[in-house]
Order: sequence, then structure tokens, then C-alpha cells
Amino acid sequence: MKQNYTLMGGKAWCCFSVFYSRKAWGSLLTEVVSFYREFQSLFHYFVAYFSEQQGEHIKVTFSFDIENMVEIQERVDTHFLLFLNQNPSVHPKQFPFGEDLWCFYPNNSLVWNQYKIQYPDLDLLLDKQFTLCLSGFLSDTYVGGKKQMEGENFNLLEQIQQKVFTDQNGIRLAKWGCLIECLAQKSLIEMDVDEQLTDVDEFLIALWQEMKVPYMGTFQFLLWIGDYFLFRFYDENSLFRSRTSWMLEQIVLGVERLFCQFEYRVRYVEPLFLFPVDVWRDLGEWLLCVEKVCICESVKNVLAKLYALPEMEFLLHCNFPKNTLRWKYREIIFVDK
Repeated sequence: MKQNYTLMGGKAWCCFSVFYSRKAWGSLLTEVVSFYREFQSLFHYFVAYFSEQQGEHIKVTFSFDIENMVEIQERVDTHFLLFLNQNPSVHPKQFPFGEDLWCFYPNNSLVWNQYKIQYPDLDLLLDKQFTLCLSGFLSDTYVGGKKQMEGENFNLLEQIQQKVFTDQNGIRLAKWGCLIECLAQKSLIEMDVDEQLTDVDEFLIALWQEMKVPYMGTFQFLLWIGDYFLFRFYDENSLFRSRTSWMLEQIVLGVERLFCQFEYRVRYVEPLFLFPVDVWRDLGEWLLCVEKVCICESVKNVLAKLYALPEMEFLLHCNFPKNTLRWKYREIIFVDK
């Protein structure tokens, strides 16, 4: 298949699929991570999914600068065709004839542009500002009894606030709220956090209630709203912890519904196929933190179902790149929790 690309947001986007027996997905995922680590300077975005559409495979979506197109595609071909030649998988799942409208691809094959790319809601520039702001407050030092960069840090915080509240985007608001909680709980700013975030609480609760169950394409919102309300719950000065506790329970119940056999489009889709591979590690960490604070009994059941996924063990240890901003926040809030 032709190795073409799509221009979106000033970057080129492309995708490929490696058809490989599900029984050996751990080995293939390790190879995908290794490939990314070796050439990560060439990518702006890189994500992998499991799938059984038209055969068992891992699909990879990535974005890059257009001038690197030929180099990346040559490296993908060389790397994964060599891997398939040296490590062919055996005993792939046998799919019933006529189950899919399209033909199934052969096991141990590499296919370009086999699926339609789902473009993520990327906020790379704003995320960089969030990170700079957080790092600025954390690293600020006293000079002559006054913090050296305090004015610049607050100016950046105000600039971010203006951007976030202009478009009322749920993910941006959750990131903003997480930043405020990080700074407040580390005593880096003085403010009435409840007053600052009450409207954000209500907006995010309303958004969540509109979403009957998390599904493909909502994973970023799921993770960010989960972190937001967990951070709010950790705020011992908040007067709204009962509401926050209730909201955390609703999110856990929403995750639990992922494991019910609901219909997605035409047929049932395993939860494993709904989100990128790295989401399950991040989600598992969040559920463990919720379990520690004993907010709701259902979290134990959800964790049991999560760890019952056949692929969960290697998903937890695959060393797939983490969302930098999310984990910076978590390292601050989760310490000693």
C-alpha cells in the first residue's frame, strides 16, 4: 500500500500496522517501544493501539516534520520487516469467514495506512507553558528575602488562565485545575482554591454526565478529569470533598462500564482495543490511588477486571513514553499519599 501522509496542524501524519499473533503481542510491543526510543527525536506524536480488525495486529500512528518523511518510512520498513523475518509469530486467531466486510491481512506482515487516523486533541504548546509554569514555581529561589522569579511565574500563570478560560475546553480546564492544586498543595501560591475552581468543578461534572460511558477518542478527557478530581480530593482544605468523592465514584463506575459488553458501532469491542496501550498503565495507577483513599468499594472490582486482561502484565512494564505533564503533576501530588 502506498506510504502517503496527511497534513494536519502543520505536521505530517502517517500510520502503519504490524500483523502479528496476539499471543506474541508482548514481544511486538517491546519492539515498537524500542523503535520509538531509538528515533524519538524524529516524532512529534507517537501512539500505539491493539486491534483485531482484519487480523491481530498493533497499529501505530505518528506525526513528524514533512522533510523527515522518507527517512522515517524507510526506517519503519527496515526495522519491522527485519523483526518479522527474524521473529515470526505463530498460531494467530482464526476469524470466522464473512465476519468482516474487508479481507484479513496475513500474519507477520507490515501494512501502511490500513486504517483511518483518529487525530488527537493535542495541546503541545499549552502543555509546554503548563510545564514551564510549574517548573518555574518549583525552582524559584529567594534573593534578598524575595523570590527571584515570582513576578514572571505569576504572569505566566495569568496568561495560561486567560487561554484556558477563553474556549472552555474540558481537558484544558482539568489541566489548569491540576496545576492550581499542585501549586497550592506545595504552598507555592496563596489563594482560595475552592473559589478559584468551583466553576471548573461544575463544568467538568456537567461534561462527564453528558458522556454515558468512556469510549474511543475520550481517553485524554477520562485521564485528566480523573486526575483533577483526585487532586481536589487530596486538598484537605477544600470544603467540597464530599462532592469530589462522589465524582470520583462516578468516574470509577464509568470505567467499570468499559468492561460490560456494550455495543460499539456494529459489534462488541474488547476494552483493550478502545484506548492506546499507554492509557491502561496510567489508568491503573489512578485506580490504585483511588483505592488507597477508600472512596468506593467498586474500585476493587474494576482493578480486578483490569488486571484480568491477558495483556495487562506487559502493558504495565512496556516502558511506553509517558505524558510528561500528567506525570509531573502526579509526582507532586502522589508523593507520600
